[in-house]
Amino acid sequence: MAALIDIIDRPKQAYKQAAERKNAWVWPAVLIIISMVVSALVMSSAQSSMLSTMQSRFLAQGIPSTTARTTGVPADQQGAAPAGQQGATTGTQAGAAITGGNVRPGTTPGAFPQGAVAGTSSSPLLTIGLKLAVLVVSWLLIAGLGYLLVRLLRGKPDFGAIFTAGVLATIPFFYRNLTQLIYYLSTKRIILSQGLSFLAPTGPGVAAGGSVLSSLLANIDPFAIWFYVLLGIGLHQVGQVKGWKAALSTIIIIAALNVVRLLPTMLGLSISIPILG
Repeated sequence: MAALIDIIDRPKQAYKQAAERKNAWVWPAVLIIISMVVSALVMSSAQSSMLSTMQSRFLAQGIPSTTARTTGVPADQQGAAPAGQQGATTGTQAGAAITGGNVRPGTTPGAFPQGAVAGTSSSPLLTIGLKLAVLVVSWLLIAGLGYLLVRLLRGKPDFGAIFTAGVLATIPFFYRNLTQLIYYLSTKRIILSQGLSFLAPTGPGVAAGGSVLSSLLANIDPFAIWFYVLLGIGLHQVGQVKGWKAALSTIIIIAALNVVRLLPTMLGLSISIPILG
């Protein structure tokens, strides 16, 4: 438990203690998983509730009055619009209401940013299951790649110690989940665009590459950068390799982690999984 505090201001000391106690990863891992599950459940429920509320409001106000603005259908033909088209327009308008109605040139009004409303189109349990799978695979990937890279770079490889260092490096995501929960509970507002994902183009006309770009940008935030730095420090301390070797190993591991995290997007699943929860 002390690692949650030490990793903030004394990361080297935290890693030194972790190298001596191989089970130092247990409590941080449990807390990260709990924070991820609770955050996913709360946010999924809030997002579904907000979307239903917005759709109900638009239905109550009457779809035809707004359909012409988004589809270009003349007013005297609005009543003949197919039900499916009206429902899709309502969902789009609901998205516009939730996102504040801000639309960038070349995007569909109200289109949800990639990774912004994860879970609204999928089962919350599916989302949590995928996140847990990615989290565990990521920890094992960090340990496995870290072990191989430290060995290749002539350090002192120890799989147990590197696995512990990898788990400790992901503590920033516990704080990210906690911060987002506190923000929602205090403001009743959801952080829709994660990281820098708002910079990527959105909308149904965007190619798959745009979704991948958006998913990558979603993980550029202070917590992710903190994770990168901690991972480098951990490899340097535990693997006993030079600073530049630890930095190189970190870059390789981060690239591999992003490939794993982007698999759902590349497979066409409408679920965005932030790196390591």
